[in-house]
Amino acid sequence: MLVPAIGELIDARIRTAEVTIKANVDSANKSLEERMKANTKAAIDAAMKASEERLGKKIDKIAERLDKHEERIERVEEKLGITQHN
Repeated sequence: MLVPAIGELIDARIRTAEVTIKANVDSANKSLEERMKANTKAAIDAAMKASEERLGKKIDKIAERLDKHEERIERVEEKLGITQHN
């Protein structure tokens, strides 16, 4: 009679342990997933910011070149006596 009773207790303990382990694993997985999402978002945000800064610098360089070309064209037009019609 003692052996079947102990067997039932052991089975109950095993089921409790399984439920506890599953809950802990599920919680750990959810936590890991949230951290991975946050890290991925942070990495994407940093990459986007760096890309925006590089693009901004390229646009500034192009604008500078355009200004220089416009100045050169104006000097040539002045030298040739060409007037612009707006």
